[in-house]
Amino acid sequence: MVRTLKILLPESPTKIAVSEVAGQPAAKAPDRAPPKPHPVPGVTGGSPESDPAVVQLRQQLDQERNAMAQARQAVVKAAESLVGLRDQILKDAEQQLVDLSLQIARKVLMQDIQAGNYQIDPIIKEALGQIDVRDKVVVRLNPEDLARCQMAQDKAGAGNLEFVGDPAIQPAECVLDTPEGQIRSNVDIHLDGIGQALKAGE
Repeated sequence: MVRTLKILLPESPTKIAVSEVAGQPAAKAPDRAPPKPHPVPGVTGGSPESDPAVVQLRQQLDQERNAMAQARQAVVKAAESLVGLRDQILKDAEQQLVDLSLQIARKVLMQDIQAGNYQIDPIIKEALGQIDVRDKVVVRLNPEDLARCQMAQDKAGAGNLEFVGDPAIQPAECVLDTPEGQIRSNVDIHLDGIGQALKAGE
């Protein structure tokens, strides 16, 4: 005797119920297991934060950050050192230039003095400008300068100034003897004052 096969379609197309065949009950569709997650390389299980590979990677990153920070500080410090060195070199060069200029000026002036290309009266007036001329002042000059000094020749205009020739005084130099002390005026003193003013203004 042949029995017919009856197939029932359920509401869900994914499940098919089969009627009994030859007196046997219909087989159930096997349950599908949920998909297993793909393993992450280097992660053996548990929390990724505690994985040795992740911890090692973070340590390497921290070391690289520290190394970069130290390198940056070294570069900044080197740049600051270069700026300071540059400023010092420029300052030294300026001072050397001032010294060289003063040496040249001193040689030129000494040549003019030896040749007699100067006037003694402006030198005396510049020295007298530093004191109170109401007191008696003795002006000591080189004998050659005394002979060519117009102020010494004009006794009326000299006032309370007394001009004296002194061989110990160099040409283009004058020494003032005052109640407060002695004032000396010469080329070296003037050039030194100019050099100090130039270096102080740098």
